[in-house]
Amino acid sequence: MLVFKEGKCLRIMRKVVRGRCIAFLGSTFLACTQPGDPIYEEYELSEVGEIVDFATNIQPIFENNCSPCHLGGGGSAGVFLDDHEATMASGSVEPCDPEKSSLYLALQDPPPDGILKMPLGGELSSEEIETIRLWISQGAAPDASSPQLCGDPAVPGDVASSDSKE
Repeated sequence: MLVFKEGKCLRIMRKVVRGRCIAFLGSTFLACTQPGDPIYEEYELSEVGEIVDFATNIQPIFENNCSPCHLGGGGSAGVFLDDHEATMASGSVEPCDPEKSSLYLALQDPPPDGILKMPLGGELSSEEIETIRLWISQGAAPDASSPQLCGDPAVPGDVASSDSKE
């Protein structure tokens, strides 16, 4: 067994060994969880945070970036973002599916053909866009206490799986 005196060399060796252990464990974890794996999806949600709340997380984004065109009676292109009810009534959100929601697609750079990039003359941060994507993915519920509309059909008991079998 090697015994080192406490000194600069020993401190450097500890840092190197610790760094390699962390790198090894991190790469092992990443190699085991790939997109599409059930464990990966659960990890992704817990990493982002809890359930997105419309009033707390989404409405401030709209108020800071989407007025005067879509707030306060603006309703440009029929999209009203004054509150949850108006947002959902505009038809721009497809609960559970951000890729079919024109609200989310308009935030992409570049947006798909036929969709105008929003907000005009500005841009949301990637964190704000991810928050909107997550809210839609979670069912675009009015608040965090509302039941989720989405689920994994592979998980028994999910709302979405029980509705889709009827």
